[in-house]
Amino acid sequence: MEGHLQSLVDCEITRLTDAGHAQFAEYTASGTVSHLNAAVEHFQFVLDQCPASHPDHAAALTNLASARLLGYIRNHLPDIDTTISLFRDALALRPQHHLDRPFSLYILSRALNWRHSKKCTAADIHEAAQLYHELLPLCPEGTYLRSIASGTGADYVIGDLVNVSFVSPYIISSCLPSHHS
Repeated sequence: MEGHLQSLVDCEITRLTDAGHAQFAEYTASGTVSHLNAAVEHFQFVLDQCPASHPDHAAALTNLASARLLGYIRNHLPDIDTTISLFRDALALRPQHHLDRPFSLYILSRALNWRHSKKCTAADIHEAAQLYHELLPLCPEGTYLRSIASGTGADYVIGDLVNVSFVSPYIISSCLPSHHS
């Protein structure tokens, strides 16, 4: 019975995740805040049903954080700190050599970049640079993630690092594209 009950819970998690993705896609296309709110509610419920030991817990964290991040970017949600915390928790569940670690590094650095762009926090851009430094060697040449990680995201971080006086020259040089060629 216990296995059957877990199977029912997993089916409900899948159904609600799919519903959250559908609402998120509607929000992405239309910008209608009610779709964002519905997506966040679905993803939050899924996260509440996935204990930390559940194999999909990191994905549940990432789904919720991704919806919240787009809401923040579009000025529909004011809180970026919770979003960054969710992305950090997901990254912690994806150790070295985990297939989703590169994406977790990228999306957390993106959230930090957004918080920096609105709050001008030097620690955010410093952490984003460290994440890019870890990310770039994990992304094979020619992959989509490599192109976005080594493109505008890294350029944004490097540009802002130049304006932060306490960042070491090593961090800036390690982020430059020639360092990874």
